[in-house]
Amino acid sequence: MKAIRFFLLVSFFSMFSQGYLLAQKSGKDFKGIIKYNITYPDSKFDDATMAMLPQSMTLKIMGSKKKMEIFAGMANQVEITDAELMTRIALIDVMGQKFAISYNKQMVEEELNKDQEPTVNYLDDTKTIAGYICKKAEVTSYADGIEETIMVYYTDELGIEDISFEGEFRNLKGFPLEYTIKNDKIMMTFTASEIKEGAVKKKDFEVPDGYKYVTEEELKSMFGG
Repeated sequence: MKAIRFFLLVSFFSMFSQGYLLAQKSGKDFKGIIKYNITYPDSKFDDATMAMLPQSMTLKIMGSKKKMEIFAGMANQVEITDAELMTRIALIDVMGQKFAISYNKQMVEEELNKDQEPTVNYLDDTKTIAGYICKKAEVTSYADGIEETIMVYYTDELGIEDISFEGEFRNLKGFPLEYTIKNDKIMMTFTASEIKEGAVKKKDFEVPDGYKYVTEEELKSMFGG
């Protein structure tokens, strides 16, 4: 059970640190899949613990809709967002127990108004990731009164306008292809490994059958807070 709670903490952090609306410079909506590898810099986890941790993340994007999928061990995390409607649905599957948490526009806006706007410091460094030239930036967020700095490499080749509506990267002038986050002294690096256009359907953004809708507080109480 401790391992399950550990994964939920990691996946929840990843879930709330993102939320993108991606558009191409041509004005056409981006439709495709972005795959990320997840690594743990300087980690000293044993093999059993590493087997429980997520090793990859997939983003499916169609216009204003985004679906994030993280699979690991006995727990899977999926998040579906719509930047136009400003809504979010989190899907969590823990050993066959399936839960859904729905956030409407008002709830999302209340979350955003709680904290100071993230600030971005653009740097000169560049690197190529998944075939795209990426620029470096330093993003500082202020969630729950805690200041945190994230180093990110982003591309403006996919789209530079209205790329996000929530999360640490909502003021970033580009799309993050590599970034490192730290949660409860655990460092995680997300690096895009593949960007593929197409292969996304409207059905991908629907909630599958079998999920029980609960509140965030109810879910936390089920797993010891």
